[in-house]
Amino acid sequence: MDPQTTPPEGGPDPEEDWSARTRLAWVGTALVALVMAAITGAGLYLGLFAHAWWTSAILLAVLLVLTWIDLQRFMLLDVLTLPLIVFGIALNLHSTGALLNAALGAVIGYGLVWGVNRVWLARHKRHGIGMGDAKLLAAGGALNGALTLPITLLVSSGSALVAILVLSIVTRSADMKSPVPFGPFISIGIWAVWAIWSQIYAI
Repeated sequence: MDPQTTPPEGGPDPEEDWSARTRLAWVGTALVALVMAAITGAGLYLGLFAHAWWTSAILLAVLLVLTWIDLQRFMLLDVLTLPLIVFGIALNLHSTGALLNAALGAVIGYGLVWGVNRVWLARHKRHGIGMGDAKLLAAGGALNGALTLPITLLVSSGSALVAILVLSIVTRSADMKSPVPFGPFISIGIWAVWAIWSQIYAI
């Protein structure tokens, strides 16, 4: 922000708004990390967490960075989402079936969000969801396979609904018109499938 810029009288201070969003990003990312830690604990307890620790560490780090950026800037950067798609496909090069499942998962994951956005755009004349979310869901499909996309979306939507309800209670506001970044919730869905459901599907 240009330090010489003066906000309109009576309007919000851009610097204060930026600081508030930064604090929200840190708090939100910490909460997402706690949820992911709980999911990881459940996966380990149930004996379902069978991925290599190095691949899990990379995935977790990228998802948390994406979460912070989306909460702070309302965007998901291609420099992170696109390599994550490649990473997911690379992890499934061990067999033709796994590779096809990963590729199909990426295509369907992107297509689902793209389709929803097109319908929303036609109906409301504005975008309802960003294509960064489409690329992140595509990464989830590449990592965990096409068959896991329904549970990824279920966990993502469910966690988003819970977060919005809790936020509305805490702030005592029923205003649902404010934009809510969906990337953090897709990240939770991807991690839940990675830690638990991907092994159930493999059985």
